[in-house]
Amino acid sequence: MFAHNIATNVDFTLVVCDQFIEMKFADKNIAQNLIFQAVNLRNKWKKLLDLRLQASKPTIEDKDGLISDANRLEKDLSWLLVEFFKSETLYSIRRLLAADVKLLYAGPGRDTDCVLDLNPFSNNKEPCKPNHDKGGVDLTDFLTYNCLLDLETMATTFNTHDGICPYCDTEHHLTSLGHLAHMAICVQNGETTNRHEIEDDTPHDPNGKKYYCEVCDKTYRLSLRDLLKHKSTHLNG
Repeated sequence: MFAHNIATNVDFTLVVCDQFIEMKFADKNIAQNLIFQAVNLRNKWKKLLDLRLQASKPTIEDKDGLISDANRLEKDLSWLLVEFFKSETLYSIRRLLAADVKLLYAGPGRDTDCVLDLNPFSNNKEPCKPNHDKGGVDLTDFLTYNCLLDLETMATTFNTHDGICPYCDTEHHLTSLGHLAHMAICVQNGETTNRHEIEDDTPHDPNGKKYYCEVCDKTYRLSLRDLLKHKSTHLNG
């Protein structure tokens, strides 16, 4: 979340932060969802800082509007941060040694076959830009995709896999970048659940399991802890 540099393999199941911490995820879909959430949160955080800085200028016009936008964004960001850190995800973690770092990256000109794909994090729908040092492509100024030298994964950037969008619940068969691009479109179109539109206090975890509650007649995405808590509210009631 707060790493200066994040590097991934082809399906995001292998992630390295700052050439120091390595994380391996058991589920590629959950790994991709977490990466998307992390980038989305960092973008919102940066936007909030920009709004605060603009509102602090004495000559700025519509200062009240900027402050209102910043307060609304801060409230939304606070909730999203809590949901992100509450995510229950299965992964392993280890500290990298100097010998590991020497064999960490694919290298210049390697694994750039997705260079013509659209960058899911680009507002202008620009193609992915190759990283000339690590290999792979840069998706943001801190995230480099498919640059890690991963000998365990047989997947390529052309491979597709089944997935479910955590924002619109659509089942699809897409590449890893395609899955991220789909989520980006959902967020831009406002299909993600707005906190102020939720009728009760039941949390919505994008990485949780889909659960239909017959009592509420609603479908939720809940972590195991929130699922048990939700069921207990009906038992106690």
